Amino acid sequence: MKRFLIAALFLFFCFASCSKKTTNVEPDEAKARFTFINSLSQLNVNMLKITFNDGSSTRSVNGSQFYIDSTFLQYHTNWYTTPLSGTLSLSYILTDTTGDTISQGSAAIPLKSDWAWQFDICPDHHNPYYYSFGVVGFKAFSINPAYCDSTTDSIFVLWGGNSIKNPVVY
Repeated sequence: MKRFLIAALFLFFCFASCSKKTTNVEPDEAKARFTFINSLSQLNVNMLKITFNDGSSTRSVNGSQFYIDSTFLQYHTNWYTTPLSGTLSLSYILTDTTGDTISQGSAAIPLKSDWAWQFDICPDHHNPYYYSFGVVGFKAFSINPAYCDSTTDSIFVLWGGNSIKNPVVY
């Protein structure tokens, strides 16, 4: 009888512990960052200012807040937390040392949970959209001709993203 009770209690505790559902699901997050990938000789990151609004706040970053490190070998900002839904709008302006506008433009994307968006500000001769991985959209903006290396120069604003929890590795 004693063995039966011990076996019954053992089975009870086994089934009781197995029936508990333990989940370690991390809460969703969303974020965005900005990069400056420059191919034109007369422009540099210190000429850049970006203002962005995610529906909960408006923030600005300028060229001095961009950096290069071992995680990304182009100028980039820190990651900024965004809401899990809504719209992220950005506007950029490139100015010279006198404050004259070299180029300006804007773009907007839908925010979503578990997503990291990256906006690339790319002064270039050709649209980098056609040879970039993970890019889902772009807009092109004119440059003051005094700052162009060729007649095909533009500022291309590209955006793309990736899952935070299950990223695609390119």
